[in-house]
Amino acid sequence: MTSITYIDLNLSAVNCAVVVYAKQNDKLARHIAATLYDGSAAWTPPAGSHPIIRFLKPDGTAGFYDVDENEDSAISISGNVATMKIVEQALTVPGDVYMELNFYNSAG
Repeated sequence: MTSITYIDLNLSAVNCAVVVYAKQNDKLARHIAATLYDGSAAWTPPAGSHPIIRFLKPDGTAGFYDVDENEDSAISISGNVATMKIVEQALTVPGDVYMELNFYNSAG
């Protein structure tokens, strides 16, 4: 079963934190569908940009990913909506996990 949490992300806001609930050790069962905004305007990632998810677990370990455990894309973009899979590695430690969605291009 897949659980999708729908959120809005304002990329202009400082420290825009949204709580999403997920269970420890879930494997590809949790997804986040984030509608992206720049202020009040819809924000679409620039052509050629590459999305990456970064995370920090409560034990201090961190990681980043763009593919899931099956080597499938972990992030899909449709217009100004980014749908992200939460990989099992991000949920191996109990407690709050901080995640962010970054977009990179050839210039960094």
